[in-house]
Amino acid sequence: MPEITASTTIRLNEQELRAVLPHQGSFVQIHEVFDLIPGHSGKAKKFIDPADPIFACHFPGEPIYPGIFLIETVAQLAYVVFSYREGDSQVSPESRTSGYLGTIKKFTFSDKVLPGDELTVSVKVSATLGPLAKVDASIYKNNAEVVAGELYFSLGDAK
Repeated sequence: MPEITASTTIRLNEQELRAVLPHQGSFVQIHEVFDLIPGHSGKAKKFIDPADPIFACHFPGEPIYPGIFLIETVAQLAYVVFSYREGDSQVSPESRTSGYLGTIKKFTFSDKVLPGDELTVSVKVSATLGPLAKVDASIYKNNAEVVAGELYFSLGDAK
């Protein structure tokens, strides 16, 4: 495999990202992807919008972004890592590779994620075996890791 450098990584803006993800509307959890090496790793930005309606009920008086949404955030970035192909905006969703979340393991939450936080999400494919993949995931706030864990995926054809 050729050496990967910063100049060979890929950056996707929100519009390009929405062309890759099957998720749409308010369920898109990441806003920009950078340092993407398809099939290997990637990073993303996520802004925790204080106007998000989830804060009205999780938890009133002490708004905290739900951990399950943070897991979904890393899963979406992993999907981009698995699925992105050059020229994806020209590819129909039906022809893309799909990835289904199979197992969530060892997730730790070392700090609260609050309204207004800006997060950096990082995933790296650490193992593959046929159509199965293990992903190591981290989320950082102010350069400190606040979430870490492993996700396992079954990769397959979208057809």
